[in-house]
Amino acid sequence: MHHAEYKPIAEMYCDNSYKLTIQNLEDTTYSDQMFDYVTFLSVIEHGVSIEKYFIEMSRILKKYGYLLTSTDYWPEKIFNGKNVLSKGPPDNIFSRVEIENAVRLAEKSGLRLIEPIDFEYEDKVVHWNETGLDYTFIFFAMEKV
Repeated sequence: MHHAEYKPIAEMYCDNSYKLTIQNLEDTTYSDQMFDYVTFLSVIEHGVSIEKYFIEMSRILKKYGYLLTSTDYWPEKIFNGKNVLSKGPPDNIFSRVEIENAVRLAEKSGLRLIEPIDFEYEDKVVHWNETGLDYTFIFFAMEKV
Protein backbone atom coordinates (compact mmCIF):
# COMPACT_ATOMS: atom_id res chain seq x y z
CA MET A 1 0.00 0.00 0.00
CA HIS A 2 1.10 3.52 -0.62
CA HIS A 3 1.13 6.18 2.06
CA ALA A 4 -1.68 8.04 0.26
CA GLU A 5 -3.97 5.07 0.91
CA TYR A 6 -3.45 5.53 4.66
CA LYS A 7 -4.19 9.27 4.62
CA PRO A 8 -7.96 8.90 5.30
CA ILE A 9 -7.16 6.67 8.28
CA ALA A 10 -4.66 9.17 9.66
CA GLU A 11 -7.10 12.04 9.17
CA MET A 12 -9.86 10.09 10.93
CA TYR A 13 -7.74 9.96 14.10
CA CYS A 14 -6.46 13.51 13.97
CA ASP A 15 -7.12 15.66 16.95
CA ASN A 16 -4.78 18.06 18.66
CA SER A 17 -3.99 15.83 21.66
CA TYR A 18 -1.47 13.72 19.74
CA LYS A 19 0.38 13.59 16.43
CA LEU A 20 -0.13 10.67 14.09
CA THR A 21 2.47 9.98 11.42
CA ILE A 22 2.89 7.24 8.84
CA GLN A 23 6.48 6.03 8.63
CA ASN A 24 8.69 3.06 7.89
CA LEU A 25 9.16 1.48 11.32
CA GLU A 26 12.60 0.22 10.31
CA ASP A 27 13.84 3.79 9.72
CA THR A 28 11.77 6.55 11.34
CA THR A 29 12.39 10.28 11.51
CA TYR A 30 11.89 10.38 15.28
CA SER A 31 14.65 11.74 17.49
CA ASP A 32 16.96 9.46 19.46
CA GLN A 33 15.54 8.46 22.86
CA MET A 34 12.22 10.18 22.17
CA PHE A 35 9.69 7.71 23.60
CA ASP A 36 8.92 6.10 26.94
CA TYR A 37 6.66 3.50 25.27
CA VAL A 38 6.36 2.14 21.73
CA THR A 39 3.68 -0.38 20.75
CA PHE A 40 3.28 -2.47 17.60
CA LEU A 41 0.24 -4.72 17.48
CA SER A 42 0.11 -7.16 14.56
CA VAL A 43 2.60 -5.25 12.43
CA ILE A 44 6.00 -7.00 12.31
CA GLU A 45 4.65 -10.04 10.47
CA HIS A 46 4.06 -7.92 7.35
CA GLY A 47 7.49 -8.00 5.72
CA VAL A 48 9.41 -6.17 8.46
CA SER A 49 13.12 -6.82 8.93
CA ILE A 50 13.20 -7.94 12.56
CA GLU A 51 16.82 -6.88 13.01
CA LYS A 52 16.13 -3.37 11.66
CA TYR A 53 12.95 -3.17 13.76
CA PHE A 54 14.80 -3.78 17.02
CA ILE A 55 17.68 -1.47 16.10
CA GLU A 56 15.28 1.37 15.33
CA MET A 57 13.10 0.78 18.38
CA SER A 58 16.17 0.78 20.61
CA ARG A 59 17.27 4.05 19.03
CA ILE A 60 13.97 5.89 19.60
CA LEU A 61 13.27 4.51 23.09
CA LYS A 62 14.50 6.31 26.18
CA LYS A 63 16.59 4.33 28.64
CA TYR A 64 14.23 2.01 30.54
CA GLY A 65 11.54 2.66 27.91
CA TYR A 66 9.21 -0.17 26.91
CA LEU A 67 8.65 -1.85 23.55
CA LEU A 68 5.37 -3.80 23.42
CA THR A 69 4.98 -6.16 20.48
CA SER A 70 2.33 -8.63 19.35
CA THR A 71 2.51 -10.72 16.20
CA ASP A 72 1.07 -13.75 14.44
CA TYR A 73 2.35 -16.93 16.06
CA TRP A 74 2.21 -20.69 16.25
CA PRO A 75 4.79 -22.84 18.12
CA GLU A 76 5.63 -24.87 15.00
CA LYS A 77 6.30 -23.10 11.73
CA ILE A 78 3.23 -22.43 9.57
CA PHE A 79 4.19 -21.35 6.06
CA ASN A 80 2.05 -18.68 4.45
CA GLY A 81 2.21 -18.10 0.70
CA LYS A 82 0.25 -14.83 0.68
CA ASN A 83 0.65 -11.23 1.65
CA VAL A 84 -2.92 -10.14 2.06
CA LEU A 85 -2.31 -6.49 2.90
CA SER A 86 0.26 -5.52 0.27
CA LYS A 87 2.32 -6.77 -2.64
CA GLY A 88 5.40 -7.49 -0.53
CA PRO A 89 6.66 -10.81 0.82
CA PRO A 90 4.16 -13.23 2.40
CA ASP A 91 2.94 -12.38 5.88
CA ASN A 92 5.00 -14.29 8.45
CA ILE A 93 3.45 -16.46 11.13
CA PHE A 94 6.33 -16.61 13.58
CA SER A 95 7.35 -19.91 15.15
CA ARG A 96 8.81 -20.33 18.61
CA VAL A 97 12.32 -20.65 17.15
CA GLU A 98 11.85 -17.43 15.17
CA ILE A 99 10.63 -15.54 18.25
CA GLU A 100 13.56 -16.86 20.32
CA ASN A 101 15.95 -15.75 17.54
CA ALA A 102 14.23 -12.34 17.41
CA VAL A 103 14.71 -11.89 21.16
CA ARG A 104 18.44 -12.59 20.74
CA LEU A 105 18.60 -9.92 18.01
CA ALA A 106 16.76 -7.49 20.27
CA GLU A 107 19.25 -8.13 23.07
CA LYS A 108 22.11 -7.18 20.71
CA SER A 109 20.28 -3.86 20.18
CA GLY A 110 20.05 -3.10 23.90
CA LEU A 111 16.57 -4.47 24.60
CA ARG A 112 15.69 -7.19 27.10
CA LEU A 113 12.56 -9.10 27.96
CA ILE A 114 10.70 -7.79 30.98
CA GLU A 115 9.50 -11.32 31.75
CA PRO A 116 9.82 -14.69 30.03
CA ILE A 117 7.56 -15.23 27.03
CA ASP A 118 4.72 -17.73 27.46
CA PHE A 119 5.17 -19.98 24.42
CA GLU A 120 2.52 -22.54 25.32
CA TYR A 121 -0.57 -22.16 23.17
CA GLU A 122 -3.20 -24.81 22.52
CA ASP A 123 -5.91 -22.98 20.61
CA LYS A 124 -5.67 -21.48 17.16
CA VAL A 125 -7.91 -18.49 17.86
CA VAL A 126 -7.32 -16.85 14.47
CA HIS A 127 -8.75 -18.15 11.22
CA TRP A 128 -7.86 -15.91 8.32
CA ASN A 129 -10.18 -16.68 5.43
CA GLU A 130 -7.89 -15.10 2.80
CA THR A 131 -5.08 -17.55 3.61
CA GLY A 132 -7.03 -20.48 5.03
CA LEU A 133 -4.59 -20.59 7.95
CA ASP A 134 -5.25 -20.99 11.67
CA TYR A 135 -2.89 -19.66 14.35
CA THR A 136 -2.82 -17.31 17.34
CA PHE A 137 -0.94 -14.23 18.51
CA ILE A 138 2.03 -13.85 20.79
CA PHE A 139 2.85 -10.82 22.93
CA PHE A 140 6.14 -9.82 24.51
CA ALA A 141 7.37 -6.75 26.34
CA MET A 142 10.93 -5.49 26.27
CA GLU A 143 12.81 -2.76 28.10
CA LYS A 144 15.67 -0.66 26.79
CA VAL A 145 18.67 -1.07 29.05
